[in-house]
Amino acid sequence: MKQLPLKHLIPGLVALFIISFLYFKTQSIDLNEHDHIIDSISQFKQVDAVLNQHILEIRLGLLPYYDSTVSNLVTLKQLQADISQRIRQQCNENPATIARHADAVEQALLQKSKWLESFKSRNAVLNNSLRYLPIATTQVLSHLSYSKQDNILQQSLNSLLRNIIIYNLTNETELGAKLSISAETLKSDFSSYPANARDDLDILLSHINIVLEYKEQMDTLMQQLLTVPTTQSMNQLLQTYITEYNKMVHQANIYRLLLYGFSLVLLVYIAYILFKLSRTTVALRRTVADLNYQKFAMDQHAIVSISDSTGVITYVNQKFCDINQRTPEELIGKNHRLSKSNYHPASFYKNLWLTISRGDVWHGQIQNLASDGSRYWVDTTIVPFMDDNAVPYQYVAIRTNITEIKKAEEQLRIQAAALKVAANSIVITDQHGTIQWVNDAFTRITGYSKEEATGQTPRLLKSGKYDIVFYQKIWDTILAGDVWHGELVNRRKDGSLYSEEQTISPVFDVQGEISHFIAIKQDITERQQTEEALRRSQKMDAIGQLSGGIAHDFNNQLGIILGYLDFLGKLFPENEKPHRWVETATRATLRCTDLTRQLLTFSRRQSTEKTVINLNASLNELNTMITRSLTPEVEVQYHLADDLWLTEINTGEFQDAILNLAINARDAMPGGGKLLIETSNQTLDTDYAELNYEIEAGDYVQLLLSDTGTGMDKETLEHIFEPFFTTKAKGKGTGLGMAMVYGFVKRYHGLIKIYSEPGVGTTMRLYLPRSTRSITAPVMNKNHEKKLPTGNENILIVDDEADLLQLADQYLSDLGYQTRLAENAAQALEILAKENNIQLLFTDVIMPGGINGYELAEQATQQWPQLKVLLSSGFTSKTIAQNALARFATQLINKPYRKAELALRVRQLLDERSQS
Repeated sequence: MKQLPLKHLIPGLVALFIISFLYFKTQSIDLNEHDHIIDSISQFKQVDAVLNQHILEIRLGLLPYYDSTVSNLVTLKQLQADISQRIRQQCNENPATIARHADAVEQALLQKSKWLESFKSRNAVLNNSLRYLPIATTQVLSHLSYSKQDNILQQSLNSLLRNIIIYNLTNETELGAKLSISAETLKSDFSSYPANARDDLDILLSHINIVLEYKEQMDTLMQQLLTVPTTQSMNQLLQTYITEYNKMVHQANIYRLLLYGFSLVLLVYIAYILFKLSRTTVALRRTVADLNYQKFAMDQHAIVSISDSTGVITYVNQKFCDINQRTPEELIGKNHRLSKSNYHPASFYKNLWLTISRGDVWHGQIQNLASDGSRYWVDTTIVPFMDDNAVPYQYVAIRTNITEIKKAEEQLRIQAAALKVAANSIVITDQHGTIQWVNDAFTRITGYSKEEATGQTPRLLKSGKYDIVFYQKIWDTILAGDVWHGELVNRRKDGSLYSEEQTISPVFDVQGEISHFIAIKQDITERQQTEEALRRSQKMDAIGQLSGGIAHDFNNQLGIILGYLDFLGKLFPENEKPHRWVETATRATLRCTDLTRQLLTFSRRQSTEKTVINLNASLNELNTMITRSLTPEVEVQYHLADDLWLTEINTGEFQDAILNLAINARDAMPGGGKLLIETSNQTLDTDYAELNYEIEAGDYVQLLLSDTGTGMDKETLEHIFEPFFTTKAKGKGTGLGMAMVYGFVKRYHGLIKIYSEPGVGTTMRLYLPRSTRSITAPVMNKNHEKKLPTGNENILIVDDEADLLQLADQYLSDLGYQTRLAENAAQALEILAKENNIQLLFTDVIMPGGINGYELAEQATQQWPQLKVLLSSGFTSKTIAQNALARFATQLINKPYRKAELALRVRQLLDERSQS
């Protein structure tokens, strides 16, 4: 009895051992490990695809940072290491083959990492050069003027900038060759420009060359990155693993067959198998229940659909029906194409289908079309389910509605674009004042790039014109939650100052605390310059009116003195000493007359007799006089334009102005130097006219005088055109020279611009309007009569200055004329009404009583058409004749007048009457 159990025990133990051995062999395949490996390989290929997509986005400028690519590359390396380790553990019978393919994947990743680092560095250089191109182009443009040639160069520069941006985003090789030719052409065109302009152009061309060179390298690197066989190597590793795995499965199946055979021998083993099956069934039921719960949870939160291998829908959950606005009956049995919105190109769906058809997971964002025509966006993951032949038999698509996110992204994109291109400078800082973002206008105005400004504080713009108290008040205002608004002067990167109008507003978070500050700034430098020009113009007008009024009154007194000195000179024709006294007093009076004439010239707003002239010809006539006016140590250089336009001015006034400027230049160069005189044609556009209030846009003749003298500071330039202002030593100048030049230029609607620096020199530019008339030959005055003409006609003299009235009466009475006297226009009209034998009205222009000389002449000639009129005036701005009164402007004798001049003008007018 004891042997029977032992007899069966030993075979049973042997059978149990064999069965156990066979069972162990059947369990050598770890299905969970296998599934994990397959999932890891799918994840590896998905991450690799996303990495390639991010590389394309970075190259196209759609992805500004490399964080995601670096993260994906790290993920790939981790997945590769994990996959290699698990496969080696799973397939330990043929490690060499597995190791070779695993090393191939690792080498591909190392190559991709190496090329990605090269791609990042070159892309950074390329983007830096692209961002700097507009700044470098603006710097080159600043050296260009408004000439026709420079306008062509400006167009070439702008065209080159546009083409280089287009070339960066395309694969047009012909455009690259064209850009190289354009760059070389520009370099040739700038060969005649100053060194600093060529240097700035070289900087621009160097960045263009960087773009051309790095763009090709970037395209090559991107092609290499996209063709690195990471996925292919992983697929080879997968195929090798599948092959080894299938061998292991086949071997396990053989052992399983043996196990089934031995199962008939040992009932205990059968019982054990049944026990195991029972446990497995329970676990499977629990798994099914878990899957049902998971499906329920997924249906509650995701949009799910299942389709067969041809894309025909076999299952949809309610959320899919809701967003698609169709019932399950309308969807099941239909192809997914019924939801296509035509937003994506055909290649998009082709790539999607190729991906899932080969068993890979596809992830992306799709715009679909609902039944009512509305469009919606879903973030979609499509997972293929494979049969035993590794062929997909169904696809599960899990979606998330991202329509509102897409709308928000588009809104943010539009808002960001608006802020980026805003004309005003915009700066966003954190609560501590650290700059976090600036727009393009900030870069354009300040010269600091976004990279240079980010992380700094607005202190980098401080001009040094304000103390700490000023800035503390700003901080106190905005930290209190209030908006600060004001004007201040800041400093650009290049050191130049500019004015801006600024508004700083605090931004509050959800807790009501200040999180950021937004500063909106407007560059008001040009506006202030225009206001300053207007202020100076109004100031000069006021000074002109004041000096003109004083000079006019002084002129009357000088006329009286000069007239009676003439009479005194005739009383002592034989007495040398008194006669010499009279001549000395006469010369002094004439000198005072010249000074008042200069003041009147400054205040005059209406031009005297004008002539169409060529400035080059007038300068050639003045060549000898200018040379003699200067010291031998001063070298005069002329650069006169060959095709100079004509202008219409008074030649004498122009020559006086040039001599004044030349003498001023001489006095500014006591030790010698150079005086450059240059003429050219200039067309001033509306932008220039807006910056220079005193002039209108149009064609002008430019006269430039530049010396290498001592120069002037800003305070001196502020008063340079004021009468009697001078920097010369006492007795060396009257202070009327520049005032006279200013009056001359303004009288002919021109513009004078002065640039000067102490110790460097002074450059003056005179702009005179272009004339379309031809040059007329001057008429020579051939009146050389020494004896004064006389007459016996009746003349009415009108002047509110009693002494001048008596002087004119004395002059005309000595010449034989019959005179009548009036102190104002009303008396003159009464005399004319009573006496009808008056042939000539000789009247002052400026008179009290509400009627000036022009108006008196107009009323008198209307009643007595045969009456001749001769006016006298110092010719200030108040005497400008308007409309019909302008016909009397040519019948005018300037005060103070001499007896001979009055005799000739009176006789000339009366003789014209008698001849008619």
